[in-house]
Amino acid sequence: MDPPPPPLSDAPPLFRTVTPQAPFWDPALPVTTSEALLSSFRQQEGPSSLTKSATLRIHLSPSSLSYLLQTGLGLLYSGRLPPTPSGPLVPPPLGALVLQRTLGTGLTRLKTKHELATSLSVGNGAESESAVIVFGPPDTGKPPPERAVFGSFELAPRPHGSTSLTMTAKGHATPGHYDQAHLLLDDLLGLLPILFGLTERAAEIDAAELEELAAYFRTSPLPPTPAENVTIESACADADKPWRRIPGTVLSPVALFQFVSAKDLPWGKAVADIDASPEMILAFLWNFMSYERVKIHRSEGAKLRLGVPVPGSHTTFQAIGAQLGPTIDDRIAAVRFTWRKEGSGYLATVTPAAQEHSGGSSEIQNRFMAAVEAERIATKAVMADFNGLYRITRRAANVSRVTLVGTGNPKGKIPKFVLDRTVVWSLNMLVTLHDKHERNGKEVDAELRANFPRPPALEQLGEDARKIFDVCTAMEGELTEWTPLKSPSPYVKMSSKLSPRTQEQRSLALGRAEAILDCSAEEACAWWFPYDGREASRAQRERGNKAGFIVRENTAHDHLFASINTLPFPLTDREVVGRVVAAVDAAGNALIACESTADVVDYGANFKTVPCYAKALARFERINDSQCKVVQINFFEPGGNIPAWILNANVGDILLNTVKVRDVFQRDDEVDELERDELAGIIELEQQVYDDEEEQCIADVQNKLGGLKEEDLKELDSPDHLVQMSVAFKEGGSTGILRGSTIIDASIAHCAAFEVSKMSRENVRAGILGNVERSFSKINNHQNIFQTVTDFNIPRLIPRELLSRIIWRWEDGRSELVSVLDDVTLDNYPEREEYLRMTCSSKMEYKRMENVGGFPQTRVTMTSQTDVGGVIPKWVQTRQGVGVLMYLSRMRKLFDKSLEIDAASNLRLMTMIQNHVEPYAEEEEAILRDGVAHFSKFDALKSKELKMASLTTKAKMALEDGDRHAWGWATTTVKASPERVLAFLWDAFSRANTYADTLESTELEAPNDHHRLAYARKAIPSPFREREVLSKMLWLRRGDGSYVYVTAPGSSDQKPVGSDFVRGTVNSAAKLTPAADGCTKLEYMLKADPGGHIPAWIVNAGMVRQMQYATDIKDYFQSLRGLEMWGGGDGEAVGEVLVTKTDAEMKHGKGETRVEARVRAMMEKHKGLKELGEKHEWIKALLAKVVANKLRPAGDSKAKLCNMSVKQANIIGGALASCIAANLTAPAAVDEWILRYPAMRELEREYMLIVLSGIAPGIHAKRVADGNEQAEHAAISPDMELTCTRCFELVCESIPGSVLQLATLIQEASKDGEISMVALGSIIMSACTTGFTAATISFDFDVGPQRRRDEPDFYGYIPDSAGRRTAIFFCMIMNGALLLLLRSLSTALLLIVDGRLVLYYYLGDHVSYLAYKIARRDLYHWLPLEGAAMIAESVFDRIAIKAITDFTGVVQFRGAGEMGGAGWVFSQVTALVASLVATHIYLSGDGVGAGGDEIRESVVWTIAGALSGSQVLFFACFLLLMKPAYRSTFFSTQTGYAWVQSYFVSGQTDEVKKNIHEFNKKQWQSIRPDVKAWTLENWDRWEDEKPAWFNDAWKMSVDDDMIPPASLRKMNGGERRRSSLGELLGGSARRRSSAGNTVVPVNNSYR
Repeated sequence: MDPPPPPLSDAPPLFRTVTPQAPFWDPALPVTTSEALLSSFRQQEGPSSLTKSATLRIHLSPSSLSYLLQTGLGLLYSGRLPPTPSGPLVPPPLGALVLQRTLGTGLTRLKTKHELATSLSVGNGAESESAVIVFGPPDTGKPPPERAVFGSFELAPRPHGSTSLTMTAKGHATPGHYDQAHLLLDDLLGLLPILFGLTERAAEIDAAELEELAAYFRTSPLPPTPAENVTIESACADADKPWRRIPGTVLSPVALFQFVSAKDLPWGKAVADIDASPEMILAFLWNFMSYERVKIHRSEGAKLRLGVPVPGSHTTFQAIGAQLGPTIDDRIAAVRFTWRKEGSGYLATVTPAAQEHSGGSSEIQNRFMAAVEAERIATKAVMADFNGLYRITRRAANVSRVTLVGTGNPKGKIPKFVLDRTVVWSLNMLVTLHDKHERNGKEVDAELRANFPRPPALEQLGEDARKIFDVCTAMEGELTEWTPLKSPSPYVKMSSKLSPRTQEQRSLALGRAEAILDCSAEEACAWWFPYDGREASRAQRERGNKAGFIVRENTAHDHLFASINTLPFPLTDREVVGRVVAAVDAAGNALIACESTADVVDYGANFKTVPCYAKALARFERINDSQCKVVQINFFEPGGNIPAWILNANVGDILLNTVKVRDVFQRDDEVDELERDELAGIIELEQQVYDDEEEQCIADVQNKLGGLKEEDLKELDSPDHLVQMSVAFKEGGSTGILRGSTIIDASIAHCAAFEVSKMSRENVRAGILGNVERSFSKINNHQNIFQTVTDFNIPRLIPRELLSRIIWRWEDGRSELVSVLDDVTLDNYPEREEYLRMTCSSKMEYKRMENVGGFPQTRVTMTSQTDVGGVIPKWVQTRQGVGVLMYLSRMRKLFDKSLEIDAASNLRLMTMIQNHVEPYAEEEEAILRDGVAHFSKFDALKSKELKMASLTTKAKMALEDGDRHAWGWATTTVKASPERVLAFLWDAFSRANTYADTLESTELEAPNDHHRLAYARKAIPSPFREREVLSKMLWLRRGDGSYVYVTAPGSSDQKPVGSDFVRGTVNSAAKLTPAADGCTKLEYMLKADPGGHIPAWIVNAGMVRQMQYATDIKDYFQSLRGLEMWGGGDGEAVGEVLVTKTDAEMKHGKGETRVEARVRAMMEKHKGLKELGEKHEWIKALLAKVVANKLRPAGDSKAKLCNMSVKQANIIGGALASCIAANLTAPAAVDEWILRYPAMRELEREYMLIVLSGIAPGIHAKRVADGNEQAEHAAISPDMELTCTRCFELVCESIPGSVLQLATLIQEASKDGEISMVALGSIIMSACTTGFTAATISFDFDVGPQRRRDEPDFYGYIPDSAGRRTAIFFCMIMNGALLLLLRSLSTALLLIVDGRLVLYYYLGDHVSYLAYKIARRDLYHWLPLEGAAMIAESVFDRIAIKAITDFTGVVQFRGAGEMGGAGWVFSQVTALVASLVATHIYLSGDGVGAGGDEIRESVVWTIAGALSGSQVLFFACFLLLMKPAYRSTFFSTQTGYAWVQSYFVSGQTDEVKKNIHEFNKKQWQSIRPDVKAWTLENWDRWEDEKPAWFNDAWKMSVDDDMIPPASLRKMNGGERRRSSLGELLGGSARRRSSAGNTVVPVNNSYR
C-alpha cells in the first residue's frame, strides 16, 4: 500500500534496449529499427543540440497510451490515421478519435512551424506492461536534416488504469540556431499538458486512492516501531497546555485556541468535528501528493511539494514550499509524519524531518533531505520547522472529532510578536479538512443520534447530577393547575402557571409543552441532548447569537454548555451557562435535565452580558417502538430589568424545542395513510351491526337534510371548478343547507375513511378542528365521538364547542355508502360556561362510478347545516358555506390522480396515432384542406402582434375582409413529440383540457379514429347566456412527419339548436412539426364566434386569452418533465412560468405572500420543481425571493449547498435584485450573484439549468434593457452591439471632447491666472463617466460565464467575492479616468504649443503600430470579411482600438485579437512618458510664456505628476486585486491568428472548436485542411444530435466545401447570399467563401 517514492536522482536513461518491431501503419514508409534510431540519435552532437525531459502521469493504461502516441505520430508523418493495431496495443476506451485528432493536429502544427523532416520512423518495444516508443528521422545514410527532433516516450504502469509517461527529446538544428532547437522542444513538451487534459481523471483517482488507503489503515496488521511510538508519546506530552480561545472563533465550526509564553514559541490548538471516518481523515493527511492538493498548492504560487513514504513503516516524509510575500524569503518545511491506532481512532505526529530519529536515520531520509536541500539552495529559501499532533476519535461511522496541536518556527528574521499573532496559520489543515468533508447537517445529526449511547439510570448518577434532576422534577410538583397557551403548532399543547414568589426570585411563569413524536424515546432523547448539533449550531448563528458551544464534556451524558443570546437594542445580551444531564428513570422514561451554573467560560473576548438562570426538564415516555410522548417544562429568569409581565406573556417562546423536535420526526402523511388504509379495510370487508339508536340517528339526519329540490338550490361561486357548490333554505330553517358534489379518484371505502377519520393529522393541519381542545372516542368500528373547541379570535366572541358523533353505513347493496354527523349529548361531556355549544348536522353520500384509467371513481355529495349559536347573524354563517364545502376540494386533491389518468389516455391515443392506417373520406379531406389553407391566408393578411405573457410564445391577430371576428395565430415550441401533442389535442375531454368555465363536454359521434364530433357548453359572464359549440375534429399525418389538426362547426340531432343556450362556432387549426431534441413546433390558429349579441370587438379583444391555449400546451408538457429530463431550455421555460402571474397567488394563505403562493403552486404542479424541492427544502424560499425581485441590501451567506437553510435561501435569493441593479447586463448580474455565494456556485455545477430557472427576472430584465433578442441571423448580439456603440462614443466624442476641454481650460487659465473650478469639475466628471464606460466594457466581458468556459486562460481575472469585485471595478474606473486625463493633458499641451506636433506624434505612433502589426503578420482583424472591406475594416479597427486603449486603458483590448498583452502594457507606459515629455515641451517652448500667459511651472509639473502617480497606483492595485494567474496575459506576445487558431487547436469540445468558422479565414488558412476534415467528419453527427449552437446562423458561417453535399443541397438549394460591410454594421456579417457565399455571424466572445 505504500506509494513508491518519487525519483530523487538523475533522470532515467534516455533509452532502454528494446526488441525491434516493424511499424504497423504504413509498410511503404522507410523503416528502421529502434536500435538504429538509438544509434542515429546518439550521433547527433553539437552546440545546436538541446535535450529536455518531462515526466507526468497520464490517466490511460500503458497499452491505450502507447496506441494513442504511435497513431498520433503516424498521423503526423504519414498524413492519415493507421488501422487499429492488434496485439498488446489497445485503443483508448474513450474518445479515441478525438484524442488522436487533437494530438495529431498539435504535431502537424509543430511540423509546419519548425519545418521538420518530412519522414519519421517510430519503434515500439514492450516489456510486460511497460513500453518504450522511440522516434526520430530515419537513418538514410545522408546528413541529418537542418531541423529535426529525436526522442522517446517511456511508459510505466501505475495504479487505477494510469501510466507514468516520461518524454525525453533532443532538438537538433544547424550550428548557430540553438534558439530554434530550444523553441522546438518547448513546443513538443507543450503537447503533454494537452494530453493530460484530454485524459484527466484526477478526482476519480484521488477518491480511489483515498478509499484504498482508508481500507489499509482500517485493517493494517503492521504495528508501529518502537521509535515511532517514542515520537508519538513525546508529542502527546507536549500537547498538554493551558489553552486560551482565540478571539473571533467562538461560533466557528473549528474551535481555535493558543498558548503564548514569553520565551517559547507559540502553540496552537484546533478542535473540529469532521464529517468523515477516522480512516478517511488519516488517508487524506497521508496522501500528500494527491492531484487535488498538488493543484491547490500550485494555484497558490508555491513550488516544492514532495511526499516519500517509508516502506514497511507508519512514517512518510513530506516537504512543502511556501511563498510568504515579495520581501520575505520563501520557506520550506520538511517533516516526518507518523501514525498509530489509538482505540477506535488514531494518533498522528508531525516532526521535523531533519531531526534525528531514535531509530537512526535511513537511506530514504538521507535522500529525501538531500533533495529538499538542493531545492532550498536553488530557491534561496529558509528551512522552517513544524511540530504537531493529530488526535482523531470516532463519534460515528462517518463522523470524527479531530484535535490538532501544533507549533511552527519559520526561522529567519520574523519577530516573535508576529509569530504569536499568526499561530492560527499552523492550524489551517483542520479548516481544510472541515471544508472538504462537510456534509448535510441533518444527515450528520442523524448519524450521531444513531450512535448516541443509552443514558445511565438515575441512581447511577453522581450526587451533583441527581441534584439537578431533583430541582427540575420539582417543577411539576410545584404546580397543580396549568392555564392553556396558544401554541404555534396544532400538534403541540402548551400551558403555563406562575411560580411562587421568593426573596431571591420573581414570580415568573413556568411553561409546559407536550406532543406525540413519531420516533422512539431513545431517538428523541438523542436529538434533544446535544447542544452542539449541526442544526442547533446553525440556528445559533442565524439568530445572531454571539456564542453557543459545549464548554466541557464530563461524560457522554453530562455536558457543560454556554451561550450568549443577542437581544435587540437597548437590551443587554444574556449569558446562559448550564449543565445538561441525561438519565433513565425507574419507569424506563428517558429524562434530560438542565440547570444554570456559575462556571466562568472563556469566549476569547469580553462580552457585556447579563447572567441568566434557567432550568428545564424533558421527559420522553414510550408509546410504542415508533412513537413516544414528550413533556417539556421550562423556567427562565433572564435577569436585568425586563418586566415580569412581558416574560410571562411570551413564555411560549421557551417551549419551541417541542415544536422543533416534532417537526424533525413528523410522519403525518404516512401515519394518516396507514390509518385510512386500516379503516378502509374495515369499511370494505367487515360486517357491521347497528343498534336502534344508530339507525335512528341516520334516519334523523337524512330527514333533516333531505327533500331538497333542484329549483331550491342556489349555485355558489366555487373556488375549485371541479367541486359544484350550492345552498338552499328550508322553510322555517335557521340557517342555509349547503350542498357540494365532486368526483374523487378513490374507492368508496377510502373516501369514507377520510371522512370518518375526523382527528387525522391532515384535518388538524387544515384547521377544521378546534384550536383550543380536541378529543376523540371510538364507540365501535362504525361510530366515533369527537369533541372540539374553537376560538375564532374575535374579541368578545365566546369559543364554540362541538360535540358530535359520526356513523357510516352501506346502502343499496354496497354500491353506495352514507355517513352522517350529528349532535349528541353525553354525561361525560357536560356543557361548560366558558364555551357556547354549537350544532351541526352533515350527510356524506358516496356513490361508485365507472373506473377511469384504471382508477376507482366515487361521486361524493356533502349536505351540511351548521348553527354556531349566539348573536352571529344567520346570513353571516351562510356566507361561510363556501369554506365549509371546500372540505370536498381537500378530499379531491388528496386522492387526485389526474396526471396518471391523463398520461394513460395520452399514451393510448399516441399509440393509436402511430398505428393509424384508415383512409379519409372526401368530406374529411375537404375539411382538412380548408383548415391548412387558413395558415396561408393568414400570412397574406395584415396582422397585429399580440403581447403574450410567455416570452417564448409569439402570437398575432388579423381580420379578413368583410369578417367581424378576427383570426388568432400563435406559435411556440413544445417539449414533446408531435404524436404526444396531437394526442393531447385529440383528448379534448381530458382533465388537463377542462377549464373552470367548462360546464359540459362530451363526444357525440366517432366515425373513425381520425374524426369525431364533440359537444361543449361554456359559462360566460353575466348577463350573457351560456354558449354551446358542436365541432368536427380531424387530424392528418403528412409525408414529412408533421401533423395537422383541424376543427370546424358541426351539427347533430342529439343536440339540436334550442332556446336554453346560444350556439356558437369555432374554427381552429394546428400544425405540429418535429423540432430539435424531440420537441414540436406548434402553430395554432383559431377564430371564435360566440353567437348572440356579444359585440365582435369584445371577442377580438379577448384574443390574447384565446391564444393562451398554445402556452397552456407548452406549460403542460413542461410540467411533466422531471429533473432527469431537463436540458437546454428547461430552465428558461420554468423560470418563465415562475414570473407569470397565476390564479393561485390571488388565493394565497395567511402569512404567505402572493409570490410565495405562486411558487408553491408551480412547485406542486411541475414535476421537476417538485423533485428539486424534495431534495432541497429551501429551494421554494430561494425562488420566491428571486421571483419577487425586490431591491434590498445584499446580505452575506457563506453556507455551502449541503447546509443551506430557509433563512440563508432568503438572503441569497433577495440579493439577485441588487446584483441586477449594480450591473449593466443580466449575464453579469447573474454571474456576480452566483459567484458571491458558495452555495450558488455548487448549485450551478449541480443544476445549471435550475439556477437559470430561478434567475428569470434577470433574463427578463436583460431583454427589456436591451430592447430585443439577437435575431436568428444577426452578426452580433445586443451585448456586442452595445460594446461597439460605446467604442464609437469613446473615439468620436469622449476622447476628442476631453482634449479640447483641457486645452481650452489651460489657455483660459494662462490668460486669467486662475482655473475655473466649474470647468475643472465638468472635465473630471466627464473623465469619470468615460472611465466607467471603459471599465464596464472589460467587466461585462470578463464575468460572462460562457466566455469564461470558452477561454478560461483569458477571462476570469475579476475575483469572485463581491467585495473584491467592487474594489477592482473602482480601480478600473479610476485607471481609465486618470489615463484619459493624462493623455488628454499631454495632447492639449502639445496642441497649445503647436498643433503640428500632435499630428506628427499620433501619425508616427499609429503608423509604427501598423508597421509592427504587419511585421508580425497580424494586421488582419478577426472580423470575417474579405477583399477591400477586410483591409479597410482592419486598418480602421486597429487605429480605433489603439486610440481607445491609449486614452482609456480598456483591459479587454489586451487580448491577442486586438492590442495584445505586451502592446497594451507598452501603450500604458507611453502614456506616462508622453505626459512628461509634453509637459517639458510646453514649459520650454519658444512660443509659450512670452506674454506671461503660461501657468506656473510648478503647477503643471504637480498636475502631471499627480495624474501619473495616481494612475500607476490604481493600476498597481488592479494588478494586486485580480487573480494572480491572469497577470501573465498583460505580457503575452501571442498573435491574433494564433489566438484564433487556438479555438480549434486547443479547444476540447465541439462547442469551442466551432468558433473557428466565425473568424476571418485569413487567420486560420494554415489549418484549413484540418478544419475542413473535422467539420465534414462531424456534420452528420451534429445533425443527429442537434446541439444548441448548431443553428442556421452558424451553418451560414461554414464554407460550402466544408458541408457534406447532401446537407448543402437542403440549405436553400445550395445558394447562399453575399455580404457587404453595410450589412455587417447593420446586423449581419457575411463573407464569400472559396466555394460559395455564406452568411457569417461575428463571434461574440472576442478578445
